[in-house]
Amino acid sequence: MPINKLHYICIFFSPISASAVDGYCPSDCSSTLWAALGVFGFCAFVLSCTRIPNFLLTLRAVDIRDKTVSICLDLGLISLCSLLPAPIVYGALFDAACDIW
Repeated sequence: MPINKLHYICIFFSPISASAVDGYCPSDCSSTLWAALGVFGFCAFVLSCTRIPNFLLTLRAVDIRDKTVSICLDLGLISLCSLLPAPIVYGALFDAACDIW
């Protein structure tokens, strides 16, 4: 059974609510979840729309003998910087958010 602790003088809360209690949110947070999923989906859609023009620009701007290296470096950097760390970061966020595991 978790122990309820009261936290005072939190700078992240408005002056109206001066305390916070550990544990799950007592209210229904489903509307916030759907809003966050909508914003995330829109951002993912917009960012994915830039992938094809970037690829076409790479094909047109790079010399024919350097195209293979350019495409490999591009995909390698995308994989290294976004595709590999993303599941680790999201997993860490979900694990940190769980009260009972």
